[in-house]
Amino acid sequence: MKALTEGRRTAIVEAASQLFQEFGFEGASMNELASRLQGSKATLYRYFPSKEALFGAVVRCLATSHLSEAVEEIQREPEVPLPIADVLVRCG
Repeated sequence: MKALTEGRRTAIVEAASQLFQEFGFEGASMNELASRLQGSKATLYRYFPSKEALFGAVVRCLATSHLSEAVEEIQREPEVPLPIADVLVRCG
């Protein structure tokens, strides 16, 4: 059995993000995701116990990414104080 890797986990989350955006939660299937990744459903379930858990990982990844972008923008423009809500809207 292959070891779980962070790189593979990241690839799964990225592909799942695209799939959920295309088909929504209900329309997205683990079969389709496995096909896109040229892997198996068994591999997906080794990383994520359910589609719900995978969706949660996608949401956390996207939220973290957006917050990271907002922090970077705040740090780039410290001389122009913007309300945090404006920065978050611009980065979202």
